[in-house]
Amino acid sequence: MDKLNAEAAEQCKRTLSYILCQNNSPSNPNTPQSSVIIPDTSFYKRWQKSDRLFEGIYTSSGYSTPKTPATLIDVKKFSHLNSDSNCMWRQNSSDFMSFIEEPDLINFSPPLSHRNSMIDQFEDSSGRFDHDYVQLGVLGSGEFGTVFKVLNKLDGFYYAVKQIKIRAKTMKTEALQEAYILASSSMIDDNCYIIRYYSVWTEISALYICMELCECSLKKYIEKAQVTEKLVYKFMRDILKGLKKLHDNNIVHMDIKPENILLSMYGKFKLADLGLARITTNLTNEIPEGDCRYLACEVLEDANENHVPDLTKADIFSLGASVYEIIRGKPLPKNGQEWQDIRHGRIKIPFGYSYNIRKAIEIMMSREPEKRPSAAQLLDEYFVSDKEKEIKKWKNYAGWLEKGQNGEKKVVVKKERKMSL
Repeated sequence: MDKLNAEAAEQCKRTLSYILCQNNSPSNPNTPQSSVIIPDTSFYKRWQKSDRLFEGIYTSSGYSTPKTPATLIDVKKFSHLNSDSNCMWRQNSSDFMSFIEEPDLINFSPPLSHRNSMIDQFEDSSGRFDHDYVQLGVLGSGEFGTVFKVLNKLDGFYYAVKQIKIRAKTMKTEALQEAYILASSSMIDDNCYIIRYYSVWTEISALYICMELCECSLKKYIEKAQVTEKLVYKFMRDILKGLKKLHDNNIVHMDIKPENILLSMYGKFKLADLGLARITTNLTNEIPEGDCRYLACEVLEDANENHVPDLTKADIFSLGASVYEIIRGKPLPKNGQEWQDIRHGRIKIPFGYSYNIRKAIEIMMSREPEKRPSAAQLLDEYFVSDKEKEIKKWKNYAGWLEKGQNGEKKVVVKKERKMSL
């Protein structure tokens, strides 16, 4: 009996709790409304209005994640909108981008000089690297910096973080070049053959670039794997696709070599290390020189002249020299007679490779830049996938059928004319 009474009491409590909750629900018209008014300057109201305050990502340490400088907009280009007092730009500055037409966006380029950079508006994020990441090892190191394999404590993903030492203020601008180019390439559609960029920030005497973590470089990959024609076709197609994307957007790499070609976790070869990359529309008299083993001769010969050579063809030479080094099985020379012979097109391609690969290497390493094909031409003529070959085959067959049908129609017309006569 006592057990039944206890169960009935519990049921009554649950029923009363449900009724009370329903009566106090905001959807109930009988619920008394609060007299508290939230001011417009409160963080809640500012968040509802998409205030710029909330564009940063705030961590428990109290500092915000620095953002890569965005593409600068030339406001003078839209000065005619100032005269219209009823235009949306005057009413709401957040809708300014709606006035920009698609062709205008193509002309915008990221800031590539220190005076255009917004980096001075950010303070050094002291300790962010140690605070947000766990160092798991060193992937590579050089004269100017080190690349670490890290684990992000916030999202749990693995990344590669490049630390660039800054020993002088002038080095800060040079170090930012790679971040700017990576940010530019990340805005390119379908840029899956270029190393992915995530963020950049500065700390005391160092700049950090967070990038996609890859499996290994092409140089290390061929040390364990056998170099076959299938492998050459694979990495050449991938890198030519990435190079085509860069060249189509007026970006040259200027340091292509097996060490700067990385194999991603998903089996794609990608262009990396864009520290010497430049946007050709903003070139000055200074032309960056990469590794001398893969450097095209016109970069050295034309360096002191008034005109700038076609640096896209210099990238083609470097890629050709890279694949030549891989298939011959030994490093290229840094100087000497053999170095000169390579620049004059006197190369010895080993047997065992198809005519397409042998011919492609020869023309890519031609002494005359105008004789070297573009990345797009190489993809269409020499490094065509089996699927594309099949598509071309059927297109040619369809064209042949169409020509045959047109020829039969002409014959029928001639016969009809003869019969009428």
